[in-house]
Amino acid sequence: MTTSEVFLGIIALASLTAAIAQVAVLIAGVRLARRVNTAVERIEVAAAPALARLDTLSAEAIESMAAARGQMDRLERMTDDVVSRIDQTVHTLHTYVLNPARQGAALLAGVRGALWAFRRPRFLR
Repeated sequence: MTTSEVFLGIIALASLTAAIAQVAVLIAGVRLARRVNTAVERIEVAAAPALARLDTLSAEAIESMAAARGQMDRLERMTDDVVSRIDQTVHTLHTYVLNPARQGAALLAGVRGALWAFRRPRFLR
């Protein structure tokens, strides 16, 4: 055997070793992919009830927010009604109590002025 045949045999043996290593890596990769797939399936099965519960909770939260919004609208209408009634009451009070009171005060001031005019000393007249 010549040296080139020996080197050719060494190259063939190295190529065979590399091919075996690549096949081993490929097999390990396939096994790893199967394990990951199995783990993902288990996680999906385990998380399904939690996700269903989360969907239920979010639906309940939406319903609660809608109810709260309705209550806030109702409170706003009630507050507007109360403010409107207070405004009407103030207007009524002003019209039926304060205006006559001013007129009465003016009348009283006129009577007071007339009495003062009659009661003052004559030298001031």
